[in-house]
Amino acid sequence: MGITKQSLDRVNIYTFKGAKMMELGAQCLYTRQYNSTDGEKHWAKDYFTNKGIKHTSIDLVIDGAWSDGGRAEKADLRKPLKYKDFDIVTNFGTTEHVEGDRGSLYKAFKNIHNMCKVGGVMIHENPKTGNWQGHGVHYMTTDFYGGLCSVTGYELLELKEEAAMGNTKSGWNVCAVLRKTSNEFCSKEDFIKLDYHSA
Repeated sequence: MGITKQSLDRVNIYTFKGAKMMELGAQCLYTRQYNSTDGEKHWAKDYFTNKGIKHTSIDLVIDGAWSDGGRAEKADLRKPLKYKDFDIVTNFGTTEHVEGDRGSLYKAFKNIHNMCKVGGVMIHENPKTGNWQGHGVHYMTTDFYGGLCSVTGYELLELKEEAAMGNTKSGWNVCAVLRKTSNEFCSKEDFIKLDYHSA
């Protein structure tokens, strides 16, 4: 999906020099400052690395038009991953593309949980149910993230609906900032009862 100015402002609150950051998907910046007229993409990885952040990005596809030139590590969120102890994990429009049923999405969110250290922050921005039709597989609600906090014990730092780049007609996202409070993650049974829509 990419990182808009609103998204960048949000993530900058929680990053700091030396922070260890995991970015899901090879994201580019969609801000006026970083847009170019020659079609060149400005990768979030470069921005965060230049700020002194220890940045890692993972993507299912690392050699396509939306890859960051091979600087992302190839990973499938539906499989157990080795990454851990990140201060911040960002999900700017990635988990809605996880193919499969609710069990597959559960595995993706469990990976996100396991990547983040206790006390660390997870930032999620995903299409709101009824918006971005045909964009992905899973569409979220604010109730989903509220419920996720209830079954995992996350501290809810921010939860809102936000129109991406001013698209108030069909471009609404659900934005949630969650702080991890323990290593325990919810059961698959509790997760699949949460309120979201799978296409």
